[in-house]
This record gives sequence, C-alpha cells and structure tokens, in this order.
Amino acid sequence: MRVVLGGVAGWVVSALLVVLATAGAMMTLGVDGIFEPGSFRSTGTFEAASTALGAFAALAGGVVAQLVGGRLATAMLVAVMLLGGTASGIAAWRAQEARTEPPQPRTSSVLSAELLTQAEANSQRSAAYLFGMPVAGALGAAALAAAIARLIRRPA
Repeated sequence: MRVVLGGVAGWVVSALLVVLATAGAMMTLGVDGIFEPGSFRSTGTFEAASTALGAFAALAGGVVAQLVGGRLATAMLVAVMLLGGTASGIAAWRAQEARTEPPQPRTSSVLSAELLTQAEANSQRSAAYLFGMPVAGALGAAALAAAIARLIRRPA
C-alpha cells in the first residue's frame, strides 16, 4: 500500500508542479516568447524552459515517491512517466500529422484562454520536445531518488 501511495503522491506533486511551472513560464515569456511569430509553433526557448521545468518537477516527484514508498514507488513513478508521457507524445504527434488543413495563423499577442484554446487546436511542437519531456522527467525522478536512497541508507 505504501508503494502505491508513494508512486501516486510523487505523480501528483510532479503534475501539480508542471502545471504551475508551465503557467509561470507562459506568463514570463509572453505570447511572443511561447510561439514563433504569426504561428502556434512553439519556440525553442519555450520548449527548453518547459523541459527543464518538467525535469525539476519530476525530481520533486521522485523525492516524494522515494520518501513515502521507497525504491519500488520511485520505479512505479518512472514507469508511469515514461509510458504515460510517451503515449501522450504519440497522440499529440499523430494529431499534428493528421491535420488535413494547414494550421491557423496566430493573430493575437495577448495571452488569454481563447488564445490557448486556439493553440491547442493548432499546436506545432517538435518531436524532440514531445518525446524528450517524458525521458527527461523519468531520468530526473530516478536519479535524485537514487541519490536520496543512498543518503538514507548511509550510517550517520
């Protein structure tokens, strides 16, 4: 039970931090820092920032999983991040590739719910971003959790 609780707690912490960090990055960068001019194609800056913030969130989730449920909980979290993230990346990539019409141009430079809805329908993300995120997250969670496990086992 503790293993499952650790994995779930780690995932919740990681997911919450990803949402908060992404919102912060969007507000900091602004529309023109998120998207290339006139389009909904993500900028390299936004993709790099999102990947780094996602890895940080995964580190925090890995710590929580390790402290609550131990090594097995962390392994469960890493598996969920890899499998879930890869499945999400595949779905997003297929949706991009399945479009029959060209993406709509971006006409607004004001960050709003309407713009984000349009961005979701017209997003253009790189394969490196879509598939690099789950790998960065899983590696981050596993690495820090392993370091914490060593510290906990080390005699004082």
